[in-house]
Amino acid sequence: MAKKIHLTMNQLSSAQRDAFERLVKSRSDEMAKRLQLIMFLAMADEFGIGRKRFDRYLDRYTKYCEQYGEETGGDVTDDSLTARIRQRKLAEIYDCNVFHMDDFFLRPEQRTPERFAEVGGNVDYERFHEEVLLPLKSGKAFSYRPFDCSTFTLAAPVTVAPKKLNVIEGTYSHHPYFGNPYDLKILLTVDEEIQRQRILERPAFLHKRFFEEWIPMENRYFDGFAIPSEAGFII
Repeated sequence: MAKKIHLTMNQLSSAQRDAFERLVKSRSDEMAKRLQLIMFLAMADEFGIGRKRFDRYLDRYTKYCEQYGEETGGDVTDDSLTARIRQRKLAEIYDCNVFHMDDFFLRPEQRTPERFAEVGGNVDYERFHEEVLLPLKSGKAFSYRPFDCSTFTLAAPVTVAPKKLNVIEGTYSHHPYFGNPYDLKILLTVDEEIQRQRILERPAFLHKRFFEEWIPMENRYFDGFAIPSEAGFII
């Protein structure tokens, strides 16, 4: 029998309620309901996040909202939230566009055994090439549609203004399908144990997929295409 969880907004502190209200502001009613359910499940530690860690996320979210004046996006892990903030800060400092390979997850119809068996196939590299890399060469404004993980559909178009500097970040950004469109390639590495600890800090229900699916596929991509040998800098 499924466990019943009885939680209400009254169990949140004033600061947490404010953070949550900011999170759902401008969202649809259906999305607000989903976010509220996620919050309650997290409070009950159904995701293996831990109540204290969830509280820290809300505190950080409020701080970053005040600093940037808008939603930060990302999931309920500190690493991903901080990464998005750093990327936005990068765009501010250097007046550049920042594109995320995570915005080009495979669409449902692409998620076939054949595609997952393909080296470097766990990303919609065709769409990224068509919607981002090719338009960038034109030097004109364009738009692309990020993948929405909550609905498994393409989100509303994002308009991109021409910039002198464009940053592409993400595991599959060096995919050979793209040819050689970059002026500079930088490969960021991480110690295996540090990577493991970071994964274990994420929701428990994701651990198996990280260790048995996503990380092995990324390693096959790095090795199969000799990605390190193509990088201008390795950090």
